[in-house]
Amino acid sequence: MAASRTILQGGAGTLSMSGALFAKNYGVGPRLPHDSMSATSWYKHFTTRGHIGPVVAIRANADASMIVTGGADFSVRVWHMNTTYEAYEVVAILNVDVPEDQLAHAEEAQSICNRLKEVFVPRQIKWEEEPKQGVTVVYPVCIQDTLGGGSYRNGPILCGTGHGSLHMLDISGLPHRAPEVRSWRGLHEGAILDIGAIVMRDEGGEVELLVMTTGEDKCSHMFRMKTSAQPRPTFFSGHGDKDGFVYKWFLGGGGRRELGEEMAKVKDRQDPSWLRFDSMVRHREPRKHENPLIEIHGLSRREDKQLTTFVGLTTSGMHLLNIDGEELHTLRVASTRSSRISIQGTVEAREVLLFAVGLEGRAPTSDGEENESPGRVGVWCLEDGVLARNDQDSGGITFMHPSEGPGGLLGGPTHRTEVEPLCIYDRAGGCFDVDRAGAATSFAVQLRPDKTTVDMWRLEVVPSQHLAILPDHPAQILVAPGKENTIQQLSHGATVWSLQTIDFNGAAVTTGCENGCAYCWDLDGVDKGQIYAEMRSLSMLELVLPPLVIFITSLQLLSFAFGPPPKSAEETEEHWATRTQHITVLGHDLFEYTVEELFWPKVKAVLYVIVGFFAIALGGLDEVMDGLVAKAYDLPLYKAEKLSIAPGHLLVKFLSAARGFVYLFAQLCSTVLVVPMMTALASSLHCVEHEGRLVVNSAPDYVCFQGAHLKLFLVLLLVVPLYLFLLVPFAVVFGDATYVPSTCMFEWKVWKKDNPWKHAAARKATTIHSAFLHVTPQFAFITAFVELVGKIVMPVGATLLMQDPLPQMIVVASTNFVMWFTTVLYAPYVDHKFCVVVQDCKLMIFLASLTGIYTVALNDTKTNKPMIALAVMVGMTFVMVMVKMCIVPSDRPVTVRIDADSLENQSVTGNALNDKTAERAPLLSAESKPELSKE
Repeated sequence: MAASRTILQGGAGTLSMSGALFAKNYGVGPRLPHDSMSATSWYKHFTTRGHIGPVVAIRANADASMIVTGGADFSVRVWHMNTTYEAYEVVAILNVDVPEDQLAHAEEAQSICNRLKEVFVPRQIKWEEEPKQGVTVVYPVCIQDTLGGGSYRNGPILCGTGHGSLHMLDISGLPHRAPEVRSWRGLHEGAILDIGAIVMRDEGGEVELLVMTTGEDKCSHMFRMKTSAQPRPTFFSGHGDKDGFVYKWFLGGGGRRELGEEMAKVKDRQDPSWLRFDSMVRHREPRKHENPLIEIHGLSRREDKQLTTFVGLTTSGMHLLNIDGEELHTLRVASTRSSRISIQGTVEAREVLLFAVGLEGRAPTSDGEENESPGRVGVWCLEDGVLARNDQDSGGITFMHPSEGPGGLLGGPTHRTEVEPLCIYDRAGGCFDVDRAGAATSFAVQLRPDKTTVDMWRLEVVPSQHLAILPDHPAQILVAPGKENTIQQLSHGATVWSLQTIDFNGAAVTTGCENGCAYCWDLDGVDKGQIYAEMRSLSMLELVLPPLVIFITSLQLLSFAFGPPPKSAEETEEHWATRTQHITVLGHDLFEYTVEELFWPKVKAVLYVIVGFFAIALGGLDEVMDGLVAKAYDLPLYKAEKLSIAPGHLLVKFLSAARGFVYLFAQLCSTVLVVPMMTALASSLHCVEHEGRLVVNSAPDYVCFQGAHLKLFLVLLLVVPLYLFLLVPFAVVFGDATYVPSTCMFEWKVWKKDNPWKHAAARKATTIHSAFLHVTPQFAFITAFVELVGKIVMPVGATLLMQDPLPQMIVVASTNFVMWFTTVLYAPYVDHKFCVVVQDCKLMIFLASLTGIYTVALNDTKTNKPMIALAVMVGMTFVMVMVKMCIVPSDRPVTVRIDADSLENQSVTGNALNDKTAERAPLLSAESKPELSKE
């Protein structure tokens, strides 16, 4: 029997039992050609893949390569790490127990008109006022082989709903077999609160688990689930041969033949086998408890009924249960009474630390009165299923073996004893979890009472890897109460409903929020305290703005490609003589101005924009606005209001709009405004000789480097270099100030491997799966940096060399060549078709600049040869793009969408479940293969 352990996953929820699902629009057969996906389906997928309500439950597998979320919108979403995109993408969506009114509301909310309305007026629903509904718990089965070098095996996904139903989703057969859905309806009266499991038998090819469910009806059910190993499913398709010369240089291949380091580690850890659901039968009759078990966690198999196998939780305390669900011990946090408690634990081969959190409540005092008690965290420890207690004589801990007398289990399992915690920390808050990465517990994360901030605080006196002699038990290096310190705070823009610590190449935590978003936060390393993954739908602006920015930038660069027209002596003299410009509408002059009158307003506008950018980059204006919005949401006035036009709501809307403007301003300063700003600054310093004086070309009345122009030159000398320096970290993340904290503004050593600017660029590229706009993570920094340099060099060179057309066009053409060749060497986007479009767009601009050189060299205003050359080059580029678009494979998303309610006639009630095993669904035949849902 292979040594194995169950990764602790928990939550609250329900399941239902039905036959395998083979509905035409929901099942999955062999992958169809991706090009058959319509634009409407593609848009619908990326804008509806996330939850539309609170993420009530969130759980991850062993290395967080798969995350399962359950929401109040009656859906379960399975997110898997796409190692090509280095981002999470939804691979399966299961809708369960959806009321008809909710279906109508969801269809109405997803209409084009409502989605356009939500761009400007987001919907606000106070979900805390809604009754418990939707999916309340998710539990992805994950078995880790302790002798297999850290590999793991994923299995079926269990979930529960507020209607007391239990559902099982098996996606192990993808893409050759449809997913299986089994359901037990009415298993509990009321919501299912949690699901736990332990491994009973592991024989490599077959694994048997003991599953326990708890509900609001104070009952617990136990089942034996049998699974069998099979090859690992394929969720994402490849692109064919990526190593060929044609692919690399002509079909958008670039240099992306290898995965990044982090993704390579994830892929190396993935075991080729998964666990396929076979059957599930009842282990024992339902057991009634004094209070509902809010949470349940399976530790490890203990056949001895006097040893702890499960850890349960009620409002009165934490209970240690044996393999039959009988209570052994009751654990309570001191000075709390009838307060909600949550538990978490770290599980290794033998040693377990248990943490119970008592929230604020009324506690009795010595004089019999009741006072408000602070939140507290109690800690207990287990070893081989035996509970430990403080030894007052030795000052250490001793273990209460069942064979002992006092303090043991006198009278057998039915005799319960209360054991005080080893230590108690005064920490107020809600959701709680601890480090899962190693044998020791180094930190804890806890939701603060404001429900939007997660605190990370240290539990170890000193990291275990720094000790010369390892302690006998991880409890021996816990920090003393009162000495724990908060390491960092993770601020969310919405109420946090669920969280779980994970180990994704380092410590991390994943959170589910009220706004339907799930986040992964990095807790160590260079990106400590930053979001590295988001699992949600894309907004319309996120799909429209990036292509619009690319289009505007291309037009800006293309404007420099044709070169200045040759001027005769008369035209040159007219240039200096014409000083007045007229604004005319319908033949009427509205007003007139001189070039000198326009010079200073233009320069001042650019300087004002730079000052505003400094307020964000150096003053942290974006962070200030984030704090103000968070405080506004936390105001009692806002929480008490019912109407969206009340003062508190109006304040939140105003501050949110102001924050949005700040972020949009930073994005514009780092993208589309760079070229016009550089052009204006270069024009203000472009000096030419006229009538024996060196004057400003755009304002001949001002003599260069004298008077007001000298002051302007000194100001620009101080401001512009700093602006260009600060522009780099913003430009490489496309102006998103979220990824540029003020603490890393001056980390300019980009040649170092752990440079924060490079990490920010890669994190921006991998935080969310951005469809065809997804930037290649390995080349995110270099492609954005070269783009920025081109947008600075080209307008400056074209403006300052205006009097020398040939050198001017050589500078422009050289810059365009570097920008195009960079996209060839380093593919800017993951999607091959969009990458081809961007590369050939750069090529067309470069060819246009070559036409400009040809025009200047001819110096003939009457010939049409340059226009013919330009038309030929544009035509060749267009034909080349069309051919490539036909050849290059498209990377279209493939997601299984399943409606469990369509299986109502195949479901069985929870009371009807007996020892008969559920039949496994047969493999799909060639005739019965369902259509692939390309959403």
